[in-house]
Amino acid sequence: MTLIQIKEQQDKYTKSLQNLLKTLSKLSPFDPNLIYSDNALELYDASGARFTRVYECAIKLFRAYDLFDSIEASTSYRELIHKMETVGWVKNTDIWMEMKIIRNKLNHEYLPFDQQSIYNFILNEAKTEFVHLDKATSNV
Repeated sequence: MTLIQIKEQQDKYTKSLQNLLKTLSKLSPFDPNLIYSDNALELYDASGARFTRVYECAIKLFRAYDLFDSIEASTSYRELIHKMETVGWVKNTDIWMEMKIIRNKLNHEYLPFDQQSIYNFILNEAKTEFVHLDKATSNV
């Protein structure tokens, strides 16, 4: 892995994050007591899909850096996330562990899932971590 390849991964990550942030700017916290229109639900669905894309781009960026920086690549997700925390790319390992669970729920489970907790997690904790990663890797 080269620095150029890491930069390419970082650029993909940033572009994906910008798309997610545009969608999130149109959303308010999800309220399960409201009856949402189809258009409103489409925005929440889009935020879930874009969250997944940003998450996957982040993991590719982490793996690219891990291969560049190490003789041996990290052997587990937890080890990879911990390494990214030590280099300052991750602020909170627990949030990244939760992001993996949410990504899997969005991609592999059918409704109903706990929409309120998932979408509000994306609007808050995930967004904070993603923005932190973008800033931390901006000079790659």
